[in-house]
Amino acid sequence: MFSRTNAAVCVMALAFGIVAIGCGDNTGGDDGSSNGPATKDGVDKPTGGKSDAWNWRNDPSRFHIDLEYNFENLPSEGASAKVAWAETYWPTYEDSINARWQGDDTLSPAEKYDKAFNDWTPPDGFMDLKPYDPNACTWDKEYYDDLGPAALWVSKNKGNWRSHNGVDDDNDGVADKDECGYGEDKDRDGVETWWGVCHAWTPSAILEDEPLGPVTRNGVTFDVSDLKALLIMQYDSSSAYMIGDRCNEADVERDDTGRINDEGCRDVNAGAFHLIVTNFLGIHKRALAEDRVYNYEVWNQPVTGYTIDEQKEISLSDVQELLNTDKPDESGLPQNQDETDGVLRVANEASETDLSDRVGLRGDEVDAILAYRAGEDGMAGTSDDATFETVDDIMNTDPLGEKSVASMLSWARDQGWAPELEPAIYSYNKDAARFVEVRLTLEYVSESSPSKEPTSPNIDRYTRSERYHYILELDEDGKIIGGEWVGSSITTHPDFLWLPTAPGGGDPNIDLDTVREMIAESRGGGSNDNGGTDAATSYDAEDTPVDIPDADVDGASSEITVNDSGKIDHLKVAVNIEHTYKGDLLVQLVKTGDHPVTATLFDGYKAENRWEDNVVLDDVEVPGFEGAQLNGTWQLHVVDSLNGDTGQIKSWSLKPTMAE
Repeated sequence: MFSRTNAAVCVMALAFGIVAIGCGDNTGGDDGSSNGPATKDGVDKPTGGKSDAWNWRNDPSRFHIDLEYNFENLPSEGASAKVAWAETYWPTYEDSINARWQGDDTLSPAEKYDKAFNDWTPPDGFMDLKPYDPNACTWDKEYYDDLGPAALWVSKNKGNWRSHNGVDDDNDGVADKDECGYGEDKDRDGVETWWGVCHAWTPSAILEDEPLGPVTRNGVTFDVSDLKALLIMQYDSSSAYMIGDRCNEADVERDDTGRINDEGCRDVNAGAFHLIVTNFLGIHKRALAEDRVYNYEVWNQPVTGYTIDEQKEISLSDVQELLNTDKPDESGLPQNQDETDGVLRVANEASETDLSDRVGLRGDEVDAILAYRAGEDGMAGTSDDATFETVDDIMNTDPLGEKSVASMLSWARDQGWAPELEPAIYSYNKDAARFVEVRLTLEYVSESSPSKEPTSPNIDRYTRSERYHYILELDEDGKIIGGEWVGSSITTHPDFLWLPTAPGGGDPNIDLDTVREMIAESRGGGSNDNGGTDAATSYDAEDTPVDIPDADVDGASSEITVNDSGKIDHLKVAVNIEHTYKGDLLVQLVKTGDHPVTATLFDGYKAENRWEDNVVLDDVEVPGFEGAQLNGTWQLHVVDSLNGDTGQIKSWSLKPTMAE
């Protein structure tokens, strides 16, 4: 069976067709103090300040979409409208999509494709031949001699070919057979267990529909993970926009504040991260991709949601404390002779009114200063009047102390008797005028095991989260212009973010259109030869219209009772709800019974244009009911969660396609 040895989704190679950046690209200077990384035409780009005022590689505008930069206008949470599905990362050491995930007696996804579409017939005895086993360290060379074109290409280009090809690919002087297995010296000729095609799974999961069931073509049955595997492979070099740089360091060096020295490993900039996440997920409801770790490994994941747990504007002093950077002494005690002279002038010359009302001393402190000045006879203006000669004289006069001196120094500055404090300097971005501390939770889809079942109906099982802590750098107008990671997020933030736009590369022996046609068929589009049919019967609600109560958590329900029996192949619904301000509504389809199934059809909280009226769904396909029995009670359940708007369920219908 297909086994798992690493819980992380990782990748060996990643190519971006729109931005010419590969995984190993790490150009540019380290400190960014005068010049940042080269622009795409090779010219050094001045950045001003240190490099975390984002440089060319971190500029959010590289995503080629209009962005909202004003901090105040960015949503505090968001999620993608389209579900990104989970799948295995098809590990390289297990031969990628040429792995027989259903057992040794069932062809791999690539082998199935060859048999169905590439005029390949397994020769006699082929199923008795053993592919390379990375655990048992055995394989039959004849197996690879007999492979079809798609499977052979996968094995040579994306699989474990180098682990058994008889060549010392990693030049360590050890033969393939002696590097197989586990242990410190057993590295399968340099093939690491985290290598795979997550860089291809991630964009396909974001851009493509998930297959929902088996499809048979030319006598070969492709199950859900077979179809996913073929689709994923054709995204091997997907076109994408990217921000951030690739970190190639296994051991990352840091300065004495904990900040990473290598600019490529300090990416992605925290301010750019905040802008991209809040714009794409919060405003546009669109998923994106991330390399979730900052070091030389690459773990690509679909990013599907976020919540800002805390955000607050903070002072520069707070920023410097969070970042562990130097800041001027603000104790209030004089640090030089000019400041000392100013304090002594206040102590010796300020009137009783000024000491009390302007310096802000307590009555007993004012009395102590006046008494000291008056001398032993207690009379001001006589021959024994005294003056404070040193700051210590002041602090040694009870009840005066450091707090009293600090108040005197502050007033001395106001009077021009002592120099003003040197302004605090923020060294990371010379244009930063305001600062916001943010704690954000980011949701992403993790990998799954290969399966005959789709993951979309239960995507919460595969959704994980990471918490990030960072500082946003704003200009005077509140526009985000940069940022810095804080605390543990310095080492746990994403390495880069990318926006996939189209498939590219892949196995030249697999036709993407053919794969897409099979997936459409698995989702109910068109006739197929695995027993399904597109003949759909409509079942209409007869109890409508139904009023939807305002601001009532119990909501309203309309029911359809179906007496016809049979197993559902796929299901569509049509819904017509008249209601002002559709953002108030949550609409769900429920199949009641011993094992109820619920699917969310519309969530107004996550909807675009929430202020618009009415919810109209026209024959929307609803995953999650494949294999369910048709007969029974079906409910359309609608909840209006907020005050002020009302409406009705006007009509709705079920349109199931049955499996024969």
